[in-house]
Amino acid sequence: MDKIISLDETKIWYEHTNSGSKVYKISSVKEKENLLKAKSFIKDKHLKVNERNYCIKVPDVYSWNSDNNTLCMSYCEGDNLELLLRDPKYRDDALPFLQSMFRFIMKEHFYWEDFAPRNIILNEDIIYLVDFEKNLNFEINDKKSFLRNHVFEEYSSFLLPNERIINADQVFSPSLEEYSQNIKVNDIKVKRIKYVALALGYSNYITKATYLNIQKMIIKAEEPFIEDEKLKFPRIDLVKMLENKNVDSSVYIPYANIVLAKNNIKPINKEER
Repeated sequence: MDKIISLDETKIWYEHTNSGSKVYKISSVKEKENLLKAKSFIKDKHLKVNERNYCIKVPDVYSWNSDNNTLCMSYCEGDNLELLLRDPKYRDDALPFLQSMFRFIMKEHFYWEDFAPRNIILNEDIIYLVDFEKNLNFEINDKKSFLRNHVFEEYSSFLLPNERIINADQVFSPSLEEYSQNIKVNDIKVKRIKYVALALGYSNYITKATYLNIQKMIIKAEEPFIEDEKLKFPRIDLVKMLENKNVDSSVYIPYANIVLAKNNIKPINKEER
């Protein structure tokens, strides 16, 4: 678990003793509750990868301190799946784990909104799922919305298009109704999407169909590619840009320009109403 990435190190620390290791995390009571729900749900479930069965586990909850919002959990040792996917030596072996876990959450109705390779730890015959700050549900009304908002971008960012079980068109193709649904640009909460919309010239309203197309553009910009026989991951640099704590929202302007450039699109002077 010390190899989790993209996690604020000021919010997590470790205690290693002769009797075992613990993780302390500044979190919320929601994560504690989600961990308990997840543990109960997956206690008898296994994941089959390359004809071998793996136990699925989550960290054990030891305590919750409401005074300082600190969650104490068991330490989950192993290899971070994202790091394995980024390493040419281990990538081929790691790919089936991501694909199998994707199939698992959809087949078993385990709608884990923190689904991401960086939140999956592999240790011999155990697969640990280690982040549950967002929602965890076992019933949802709209699977496509779940994939759009919580899963597909993380799932696809470290996979080449031919390695994906589903593609962006299957997830983000709008319905006829979504072509007529209007969204006020200033009300868009996801700043990446908002600033791409602004860069495209939309200042008042966009349709839901355009919103979904922007999500596809972002995914295209993050898509891995091969250069000089090496696999490159644009998402790593884009995430680093957005994680710079010393800048304000202006950081999204160059981000939006990168997204447009990677999609071979120039800003347009058009407003969709």
